[in-house]
Amino acid sequence: MHLQDVSGERRQAQIQQTFRVLGNNLISAVTTNEVATHMLNAADELFQWGCAFIDLYSQETDKFESLLTIDEVDGKRVVFKPQYEQLVPGSKTQRALEEGAFLILREPDVSVPATSIVSFGNDRPSASLMYVPMRRGSHNVGVMSIQSYRYDAYTDADLSLLQELADYCSTSFERANAESKAAQAEAVLLENQKRFDLVMRASNDSVYDYNILTGDIWWNQNARQSFSTGETDDWNRVWWLAQIHPDDREQINLELTNAMEQTAQSWSGEYRFRKAQGSYGNFLDRGYISYENGRAVRMIGTLMDITARKQAEEQLRHGAYHDALTGLPNRAMLIEEVNRSLARTQRRQDFNIGLLFLDLDRFKMVNDSLGHAAGDELLVLVAHAIKECVRPSDLVGRLGGDEFTVLLDDLADEQDAIAVAERILRRLQMPFNIQKNDVFTGTSIGIALSSSRYTTADEMLRDADTAMYRAKVAGKGRFEIFDLGMHAKVVYGLQTENDLRRAIQAEQFVLHYQPLLNLPTRQIIGFEALIRWNHPERGLLPPSEFIDTAEETGLISAIGEWVLRTACTEALQWETPANGKPLEISVNVSARQFAEASFVDAVETILQETGLAPNRLNLEITESLLVEASTQRTTDFHRLKAIGINFHLDDFGTGYSSLSYLHKYPIDVLKIDRSFIARFDKEID
Repeated sequence: MHLQDVSGERRQAQIQQTFRVLGNNLISAVTTNEVATHMLNAADELFQWGCAFIDLYSQETDKFESLLTIDEVDGKRVVFKPQYEQLVPGSKTQRALEEGAFLILREPDVSVPATSIVSFGNDRPSASLMYVPMRRGSHNVGVMSIQSYRYDAYTDADLSLLQELADYCSTSFERANAESKAAQAEAVLLENQKRFDLVMRASNDSVYDYNILTGDIWWNQNARQSFSTGETDDWNRVWWLAQIHPDDREQINLELTNAMEQTAQSWSGEYRFRKAQGSYGNFLDRGYISYENGRAVRMIGTLMDITARKQAEEQLRHGAYHDALTGLPNRAMLIEEVNRSLARTQRRQDFNIGLLFLDLDRFKMVNDSLGHAAGDELLVLVAHAIKECVRPSDLVGRLGGDEFTVLLDDLADEQDAIAVAERILRRLQMPFNIQKNDVFTGTSIGIALSSSRYTTADEMLRDADTAMYRAKVAGKGRFEIFDLGMHAKVVYGLQTENDLRRAIQAEQFVLHYQPLLNLPTRQIIGFEALIRWNHPERGLLPPSEFIDTAEETGLISAIGEWVLRTACTEALQWETPANGKPLEISVNVSARQFAEASFVDAVETILQETGLAPNRLNLEITESLLVEASTQRTTDFHRLKAIGINFHLDDFGTGYSSLSYLHKYPIDVLKIDRSFIARFDKEID
């Protein structure tokens, strides 16, 4: 054998090994940067570059984005991130994109204009440059460039190999940019198929020569070592079929026979094949068929072990449809399964399904007190507990956070769903032992039933979520079954929110004033500001029609500030009574509004801008605000009190009714609810 032949074989072996390593690395690559890194590492193995970059092209913006750029600085490789504008006519990157791969070999004695120097870490120009486009079909993915500071470093053969490398990796960039895990998994499956096809062409690990007329099969040494049973192997068609897994044998034999009858030039098939140690592996069989007078006479091919690829594909498929923490099906799988079950309800009138939406109670408290590790452990234990409460055929999933779902198939009636919900409620009321602590949680459950004739999983999930929210509002630790009234209320709430946002901008609110009397003297000492909404379509609305929505959406802060400013401004216009004491103005403040970090500053600013004396302003609060008061909120109380503002505690006795709050907070006036007084009469009796 000539030295040149040996060198060529070594180069071919290097190429095959580089592509094998690259293929394995790309399977686990998640981001485009990881793909680019593996790609440049492979190129370095093949070409020993000094400067290299990969740019991605955007069809929408007509711009290049520098994905990965590496250059030498003081003998070390450094990553750079240049900023590119729109395509520059005549640039090398544009040329590669429009015309294809090209090679530049500069002469040693020819000076290079500064504008042509593409290196990023130093001022010396590259001597040998290769540019290749990356495409997926007709779609431009980007451009890859490998450059050397050595003269005549690359050849046309190197340029072709670099283009093959770019083509090999192009699909990986699209897969890394996929919008969902499910889409990524599907892209990886297609990418892996093409990738391993390319690697298989360069591999001769297991090669066979099948004489179709005699049935004899010649196998190379590697194949004999991999598949020999240690007995007397005949290595013919009968032996080959016997090594194929029984579940695959008939189908593979039929496919190969059909291919020969149709005079196909090539054939490929995947099947499980028995290895020398007796276990089965997954193999890709690819052969090229020769014919004489229309009759198949010979097939030469390779048998490639794709067991690792199959396992990787299964891991990707599992990861795309399962929650990493609990191992439960995730949202993507739930949507697919619910849609499949809903389609079945359309075909069978007697087939009904139910969807339970669970949201854990007090989960945040566990996270905040014991830490996120304890929270994760609780989620895993809850997942197991829920599965214990359902049938093996039911699907328990996790949507994320502390939200779980249960898909119940083939229900007799709604009582079946209720029974499952009650079992789950009872089970989750029991303590979970976490970090040697008994942790108590619970859940609120919403139930949606297919009797409402859903057409999509999103609709059913939305309504189950709505019912769960209703259960949580009603007191937690319970379930609610969705009805159309719930949906109407949600739609009404969304419409009210949108109208409220417009009302704030359009100043559609007005204030009505209720007089405050000094009972012994029967004199008016001030007024309480009561907000009304002058809705352009629904007329004048009381607070009960919109305050809850304002609280839930956070709009209460903007509305509350408007009320305070308007009330202070209008109070200045009131005449002073005969007794000479200016009239007071009382303004209601919600707990959420008071909790805003800017609340105290806003009050002080409004008083300064309007000129209202602080001692004329009464802020009316509720008991819930006192119970939830933090250290900061207590500070805010005393800060406002210090400038002269009065505090009125509204509806005292309807909530927690603890007199201890009156010692802790500077309350000036109690507005006692009648129900609180009525309880005294009953207790005395």
